[in-house]
Amino acid sequence: MHSVIGICDSNTVYMKKLAESFMCKSDIPLQIMTFSDCSQLIEYLGEHSLDVLIIDRALREADFNQECGVNAGNNTGNNTGRQMEVVEQHIRYILELSDEKGGMEQSGDFSFRISRYQSSTELFCLISRLFTGNRKAGDRIMEAAPEYGVSYSWKGSGKKNSDKLQICGLDMEEQSGKSEGCIITVYSPVNRCGKTSLAVLLAELLMQKSSSLMISMDHHSTIFSEEELNLSELIYCMSRENNLRVEADAFGDFTEYESYVKTWGDLMYISAPGTVEDLVQVSAVQLCRLMNMLKYNSRYHYIVMDLSEGMESLHKVLEQSDLIFMPMLDDCVSRCKIEMFDQYMQSMMGQEEWKELAAKIHRIQLPPAYESGEVENYYRELIWSNQARVAEEILEQYI
Repeated sequence: MHSVIGICDSNTVYMKKLAESFMCKSDIPLQIMTFSDCSQLIEYLGEHSLDVLIIDRALREADFNQECGVNAGNNTGNNTGRQMEVVEQHIRYILELSDEKGGMEQSGDFSFRISRYQSSTELFCLISRLFTGNRKAGDRIMEAAPEYGVSYSWKGSGKKNSDKLQICGLDMEEQSGKSEGCIITVYSPVNRCGKTSLAVLLAELLMQKSSSLMISMDHHSTIFSEEELNLSELIYCMSRENNLRVEADAFGDFTEYESYVKTWGDLMYISAPGTVEDLVQVSAVQLCRLMNMLKYNSRYHYIVMDLSEGMESLHKVLEQSDLIFMPMLDDCVSRCKIEMFDQYMQSMMGQEEWKELAAKIHRIQLPPAYESGEVENYYRELIWSNQARVAEEILEQYI
């Protein structure tokens, strides 16, 4: 049995992108119906039902009422209310999209008002919490339903693993159960070497293989640093709920913290702490626990860590990584920093432990960064740069 989500909005481009985004994120059998106006929606509800309806608030207040018989000269308010109830009884939950910026508020027993400017990840996280029951994933397909719009559906095939799927230009292999993830850390003691650029590229390119998440620890990194819902807030929330206790034998499930995951284009990431003061509050033990939770109990197959200087017990975080990429520069100062890093780690860990860690580290030199007028344009155009070519070669060689 699949869950059915309806999206009713006059902006067809927005509907298509939202539907495709949901399909990329979902790990349950899902069908999405899109409606460009309320007449299509009401016709559909005459014979079917919806688990969740996402509808433009203005469209609901205007066209919905008109379709139900509310005209300027109609004074049968009670009849109108009953007609609305008849229509809405075929919908479990209603999410109204508002043009106002802000959070979510409950507007009724089964309805919520949410800003359309919130990320698709936050919206999908809310929908996931509304759904009940555990369903196993099967094959995901896309099919047309011209009488009502476009239907995106995912139907089970009984196979243990699904075939690869082409959605949003990404080949994603979905599995019926959670598998062990891969922790990829990008770190360097050298500054301005392309560390964050490489982390962004790896996270974006890995989306072509499977779901990936970047954790940014590069404070003051503008586009990947936010005041709210950042890494330090996530660590605090998990610690308060005892999901990052050192003595805990089992890791919690990351699903309930999906609201901390942001999207920027095809990139999914957790924002960096806004200041150095916030960053130093994140201990290595807490970060390692979070890494293990993401590795064993999340839907992400690849976790890319953009690791910054200033982390206490750095070697503990690096030891948790499956692969470590260390960008470097070819000058005497940079070479000296790399040498001092090696000496420090060996003294901290001991020779044998350092040998095991050193085997994970792959040192690379990236092409020079290109010039861009704005930081947003830089990261948006990064995928077409020479650095992207090197990142692709790294993935071919090591992943």
